[in-house]
Amino acid sequence: MKKRMRLARLGRTASLFCLAALFCLCLSSTVAAAKRDWTDREYDFSQARRILLFDLNTAKMPDSPVDRRQAEDIFTRAVQNKLGGRLISLEEAAHLLGSQLDTDVTSLLSSDREKAAALIREHVQQVADVWIEGRVDTWEDDSFLQPAYTEWEQRAYTRILRDSEGKTYEETYYVTVPVYYPARQIWYSGIQVTFEVRDAASGRLLMAREDDRGREGSHQQDSMFKRICNSFYSDLAKKIRIAEKAAAEEGKGSGHDNPLRKDIPRKENSP
Repeated sequence: MKKRMRLARLGRTASLFCLAALFCLCLSSTVAAAKRDWTDREYDFSQARRILLFDLNTAKMPDSPVDRRQAEDIFTRAVQNKLGGRLISLEEAAHLLGSQLDTDVTSLLSSDREKAAALIREHVQQVADVWIEGRVDTWEDDSFLQPAYTEWEQRAYTRILRDSEGKTYEETYYVTVPVYYPARQIWYSGIQVTFEVRDAASGRLLMAREDDRGREGSHQQDSMFKRICNSFYSDLAKKIRIAEKAAAEEGKGSGHDNPLRKDIPRKENSP
């Protein structure tokens, strides 16, 4: 038993060492990225005609109102650009549910957004086909000490020579020399985000993504988060387009040209 425990600890240590080495190797090229996806292959994404977007969960982000507001804006703008008229905001859902539930959900949303979101979640199938949730799991700046090292590198030099007729000419030649690089502190930015798409009627998970990225330098999360959001929403929009095309080819696409459900009135825009 003791031998087995020692081997287990050794295995964990080796795994952590390899992970750290890989991360440092990725940082040496300034960027590191890892993405994991899962999709319910049985779900017909052509049915995702109305998509409710819940607020970005920023509970694990630093306590910075600027960082959080910027992340929320990026999260919302990206989905608006990719999914357009299919999208329902919490404000619109509150308006639609207010008359159905005989409750002023809009006022509740203004006074207690978390409580209103929970109420909307209970009745989400009345206003949407699917819903999207996003969560920031990591948003950090950190650093590590890169030890001093020496590398053999080629250096180019020139020299003046004379040919057989006594004329001078210039020649370039290369020499491999040792180059010493002193130890230095390297700062990096890390971000990890999770997305979930769920069926409104059952709450069943339809699509999920975990996107983990790192970049050399501090406070680089905004640009990485933009790419993360654009990538996810582009892939979701693509799944919907492919499913709609397949449904249309099979004669099942009646009414799919309009992404807005006809049985749910939309809130009129304010003048």
